[in-house]
Amino acid sequence: MGKRSTSMGAGVDAFRVLLMLPIILAHSWHFAGPVNPGLESYLPLMAGHAAVPFFFLASGSLLRWQEGEVFAVPRWLLRKLLPLFLVWIAVYVAAAWLAGRGSLLQLVGTIDEGGPTRHLWFLPALGFALSLVAVSLRLLGRHRTWAIVLTMALIGLFQGGYQLFLGLAGHWLRCAFLTAPLFVMIGVEVASRPVTVRPMVAASAAVLFYMLQVADDVLIASAPAHVPHEHPTVTLATIPYAFALFLLARSLSGGAILDRLAALRRFNVTIYCMNPLILLAIQPLIPFRGLAVAFGLTLFVLVSCIGISQLWTRVQSRAKKRAGSGERLAHAA
Repeated sequence: MGKRSTSMGAGVDAFRVLLMLPIILAHSWHFAGPVNPGLESYLPLMAGHAAVPFFFLASGSLLRWQEGEVFAVPRWLLRKLLPLFLVWIAVYVAAAWLAGRGSLLQLVGTIDEGGPTRHLWFLPALGFALSLVAVSLRLLGRHRTWAIVLTMALIGLFQGGYQLFLGLAGHWLRCAFLTAPLFVMIGVEVASRPVTVRPMVAASAAVLFYMLQVADDVLIASAPAHVPHEHPTVTLATIPYAFALFLLARSLSGGAILDRLAALRRFNVTIYCMNPLILLAIQPLIPFRGLAVAFGLTLFVLVSCIGISQLWTRVQSRAKKRAGSGERLAHAA
């Protein structure tokens, strides 16, 4: 399928890095967040609802679904994401086993329920959403694809949080998977037509929909079957909230700060996959809990992930140079 572009401009790339902060904060919360927080403490967490959907939107806008044969996108994603997913599953199962959280068989058995690999749902969900949208667009066209992704999203939203009002347990993972194709499809549509919004308008919309997101979260938390500390990854308000943030990111032109942040986008997947591992490693060193501790821990983990990623990139670059030098010497001999 040729070499794929992974950039959508400095604004979107910078937001892809910035939105790692609420994701890491959500992971840090389990280790250092307030024990009995009020609504004001949860407000930063609620801002993170749009983080993963933003990545789906950006990925959809980069989807080259018209190239190659019908199943070119699923095959490319299978080669790219499956090995990465399996490697990180092995890493987290081994880490949880070494930390004494269960036997290897017990930990492997919890993968489908989340377990130590809970946060890795993003990788298969991304592959599923991109593959579904790409194949459906090729075989069924835009209108039928929209019908499919909207139907799936409605089912996912209901099962993720709103069926709690019927006394049924919510399925956050099912919700995440079923809503992902909708965000990808929206990204595809944005890329196919000139959508321009002024930064101030987009920022105002993002603030408005964030407030709606807070209200939606409070509503779901009032459901009889709601379990404390369990929240759906996506609600109805998340859709316009993530879309407004995406339009805001697209509206921003380059600048020194944006360009520096955008340059870090190549580490995003590594940061996402690695950050809970660092939290698990330093958990015994966290002396107390609190909002300030969770924020400080979030910044520390983000900087650590970037530093480790940069170090690993340098090691790989040097290894390739040495391999190339070895091959040249062999040919010369």
